[in-house]
Amino acid sequence: MDTQKYYNTFYANNILAVDNARGEMISHCLEDIPKGKKILDVGCGPGGQSYQLTAHNEVFGVDISTSALEIAKSRGINTYCVNLETEDLSFPDAFFDIVLATDVLEHVFDPKSLMVKIRRVLSPKGIVIVIVPNHFSWHERIKIIMGGGIVHSSHTLCDDWNYFHIRYFRQCSFEKFITTSGFQIEKTFHDLVLDVPRGFPLFMDRFLARRFPDLFAAQFMAIAKKNQNE
Repeated sequence: MDTQKYYNTFYANNILAVDNARGEMISHCLEDIPKGKKILDVGCGPGGQSYQLTAHNEVFGVDISTSALEIAKSRGINTYCVNLETEDLSFPDAFFDIVLATDVLEHVFDPKSLMVKIRRVLSPKGIVIVIVPNHFSWHERIKIIMGGGIVHSSHTLCDDWNYFHIRYFRQCSFEKFITTSGFQIEKTFHDLVLDVPRGFPLFMDRFLARRFPDLFAAQFMAIAKKNQNE
């Protein structure tokens, strides 16, 4: 089964509704909602991560799932059907002020190639917001030890053989991946979406996630800019 058929069959029938209902995570990384910016949402899905930015910005979204793009378009996003594995981003160089790469890098065979494409369309002073899931938190490690497999606990409709996550990151490999793709990290936010045993006060939860992100961060999140020396 080719990639586009997969995302228009299994993904559309099983996961699209979950993505459509997801909360907006970009606010974790932005102190203020941007205005007057050109924004690209890479692997936008139904637009759950970017539709709240459309009121004051020109938002573009690329994805391989036509079903997801129909929803994103209805939310005011300028949509383009793109196979991120094989096609370039059909925008001019340095076109965007902000690029969102949230929960997409784990879906592609060559995430570094995708980051190079993102770097080309990002303006010299622009930012990219990168978010990937942590498959190796304490909770997920226990599940794996108990025979639960690599499928994340939130993806209950997937089996090992039809899972759409194909790349996995630890905190150090995530940050190394960003820097070796031609970016410099401005800030990380590993302590905002947590996977911490219940019962600790919030300040302790966040301390644990900052000190041991591989164990207690549910996601790795970063803002980065182009490394102008490359």
